[in-house]
Amino acid sequence: MKSVFLAALIFVSISVCAQDTKQEKKEARYREALELINTGIFEFIARRANPPRFRSIDLSANPNFLRINQEKGAADIPYFGRAFSDGYSSNGGGIEFDGPMEGYDVKKNDKKHHLTIKFKVKGEGDTYSCTLNISGLENTSLTVLSNNRQTISYTGHIRELKAE
Repeated sequence: MKSVFLAALIFVSISVCAQDTKQEKKEARYREALELINTGIFEFIARRANPPRFRSIDLSANPNFLRINQEKGAADIPYFGRAFSDGYSSNGGGIEFDGPMEGYDVKKNDKKHHLTIKFKVKGEGDTYSCTLNISGLENTSLTVLSNNRQTISYTGHIRELKAE
C-alpha cells in the first residue's frame, strides 16, 4: 500500500512540474511576442490560408507578408475566395495595400497570454479590416475583412521586420 501511495505521489509531483514548465514556456513566448509588438515594427508571414468553405492552402512556397511599421501597414498576401464586385484593379487579385493604418489598437490579456491587434487600411479600391491574434511568435492568426470580398484567415508567425 505504501508503494502505491509513493508511486502516486511521484506521479503527481512530475505532473505538476511538467505543467509549471509548460506554463513558463507559454509565458516566455508571450513576453517575447509582447516585446516585438511594443516596438511597432514587425511582420506577419502566413504559412496557411483558410478560405471559407475550402480546405486550408499551404503558402510556404508563396512569398507573402503583412508588415507593420509604426503607423503604416503594407501587405501582399494571396487571396482565395469569392469577390463581390469585379471592378478594375491593377493588383494581382491578392490582398495588397501600402498606407497609413486607421484605428490601430493592441489589446493585451496577460492572464491568457494573448494579444489582439486590430486596424483598418485602404488599398486600391478596397478597405481592409485586419485582426491579428497572437499567442506567441510562432502562433499567430490573421483575419482580413474586406468591402469587396469574403472574409479570409491565415495562420503563420510574426518576426522582427528586417531593414531591406
